[in-house]
Amino acid sequence: GETLAADRAACKGDPENPVTPQELRAKAAMLLQHGGFTDERAASLIDAVLALPEGGVLPDIAQLVS
Repeated sequence: GETLAADRAACKGDPENPVTPQELRAKAAMLLQHGGFTDERAASLIDAVLALPEGGVLPDIAQLVS
């Protein structure tokens, strides 16, 4: 068979090729939905996690995942 090869200087997510906030939200939503979360619950959990640096609290997140 034929062998194909490719090199990539910077993979997606590396500092040289960062993931955008929209890509990060989309990936998190896809993974949560795959895990059984509805679109609404996934969005709520993502919002709660992203609010942590601005004073969000863990009990709110615990309610979303139970």
